[in-house]
Amino acid sequence: LPVMLALAGLPGSKEKVASYPGCTFMQRAFDMKIGCMQVDETIEAFESVFRRMPQYRVVDGALWEMGLYSQGYPYLMQLIGYYAAERASGRLTGAPAEIDIDLVRSIEPIALEAYRENVLSPILSSLSVSLSDYLRAMCEVEDDDVRVCSGKVAQQLGKKQTQVSSYRQRLIDRRLIEPDGQGYARFLLPHIRDYY
Repeated sequence: LPVMLALAGLPGSKEKVASYPGCTFMQRAFDMKIGCMQVDETIEAFESVFRRMPQYRVVDGALWEMGLYSQGYPYLMQLIGYYAAERASGRLTGAPAEIDIDLVRSIEPIALEAYRENVLSPILSSLSVSLSDYLRAMCEVEDDDVRVCSGKVAQQLGKKQTQVSSYRQRLIDRRLIEPDGQGYARFLLPHIRDYY
């Protein structure tokens, strides 16, 4: 019979599972990488999920806070939604449990710690010193528009831009940053600054 199996998970997990005996089908699996969503799409996604869960009522800008904090990164969205629902469940009184902005802010550090442990740490700790230094320099010169001027990164590292352009390209290839206009880049993974 024609059968299709769809699995969702973090990229590093696939290699680990594929190495288990009997799981070689994972080596032939088709990968579909999901990028970040826009903030308005993120808010819509949260709203859509909670609309189907009548035991919760989201109020007071909580959706906006969830969208901004997760920055549209699917795994972080999952964590924020899960911890918000879990924390709100402790408030159940028969009426729908309220998820407000204060509740969301109270679970953000918990979600960030899980995200840091499961995503940021495995990805960033495996980088070479030069790539880590480049990302750290990006954190230090990021502007208010969350864009990073490549020339300023080179200056921060005390090198010419041509000397570090290969680091920038390697980080783009690894989908950790993306070009954002001529001579600019931005982080693809949220909260990298919190890691460094």
